[in-house]
Amino acid sequence: MAQWFEGFDGQVVLEDDYVWIMREGIPGALLEEAPAQPLRAMRTAVTGTEFRSATDSSCGKQLGDRPT
Repeated sequence: MAQWFEGFDGQVVLEDDYVWIMREGIPGALLEEAPAQPLRAMRTAVTGTEFRSATDSSCGKQLGDRPT
């Protein structure tokens, strides 16, 4: 059974052996650094997470952040 975690602009889903990251409602200007398509990884490949607070005027990013 999948576990869903709702966020400001998408969801993180834990499903069997996979972790899914799904984004929605993100302005196009912000998608240059992050793909709009859902991302999937094996749960065993995830070595850590970091969650940041977000509001309707801030997506949890800080200046200088770069996708990894």
